[in-house]
Amino acid sequence: AGAGGGAVLQVKPRLLRRNRGEGNKRTLGGRPEPDQPVDPVCPVALTSDILSQHFHLSLFDAARQFGICATAMKKVCRKMGIKKWPYGKLKLVETKLSKLRAQASAAGVTLERLGEGSGDDAPGGHIGRQVRRLEEKRAKLLQGADVELSD
Repeated sequence: AGAGGGAVLQVKPRLLRRNRGEGNKRTLGGRPEPDQPVDPVCPVALTSDILSQHFHLSLFDAARQFGICATAMKKVCRKMGIKKWPYGKLKLVETKLSKLRAQASAAGVTLERLGEGSGDDAPGGHIGRQVRRLEEKRAKLLQGADVELSD
């Protein structure tokens, strides 16, 4: 189940906060001070395409950008078929990619030559296959597909 649907879900931003003040990493901020005017709140329209543009952020940072709480964000994701926010897997894949590219450049193999050989004896052949496989996983994660990482 991926995030390929065109369904639009309306989520109302959360008005009341538990404490007064700025909040921390996981909260949106404190309850507004009594003298501050409260703006009328419009619901946030979320689609799978909009969500996929924020997969590079943690769930909490993405929720903060939308002005909703993380729990509401998780509920929206589940309704759209995204079982788990892909930031962690995406970060892992990108870390592996950067290490492989650094390994290839240390061995003197350019990125263009990584994909040339098909065998392990070709310069960068093994590394090139790993890079291509990780780039495919990265693309699937950015589309919202749940990919198993087996390395």
